[in-house]
Amino acid sequence: MEKFEFANNKGGFSKRYKKALILNLSISTFIFFVVTSTNDWKWGAVIAMIFFLVQVLKSKRWDNIFIDRIAFDKDTFSVNYTEQNSQIKLDGNLGDFILKKEIAFNRTKTSYLAIYHCGTLKLKQFEIGDWTEAKIDNVIESVNRIKITTTN
Repeated sequence: MEKFEFANNKGGFSKRYKKALILNLSISTFIFFVVTSTNDWKWGAVIAMIFFLVQVLKSKRWDNIFIDRIAFDKDTFSVNYTEQNSQIKLDGNLGDFILKKEIAFNRTKTSYLAIYHCGTLKLKQFEIGDWTEAKIDNVIESVNRIKITTTN
């Protein structure tokens, strides 16, 4: 029996969130200096603060869930993920799961893996850490390929 497994080791909500905070703070500081060079420092502070808060809220939402492992064969499907710092497992029959690549917009166009179980959206894995668009495509293609071979 053929079995597939995709694993990541970049977990840890606090690690991902801290990275995002540092990036957002750096960009906000840059915005502050650009705006204050042409306007009053108060405008620079206000615009930088608004940008920072919006990005922190987006980052908190997008970095909240991280898929650590996906394993499946012709019958079963299993996902191990962290929601903030809690380990959660979702498993069931392979036929009950649908994986799709969806598009979202942050600073740029971003792809994410959407996992549906029994028609309900259960997880969104954004391009973070090891999760690249190529890896998302690979996981979806592997699941679809094994589904096709079991129906034939």
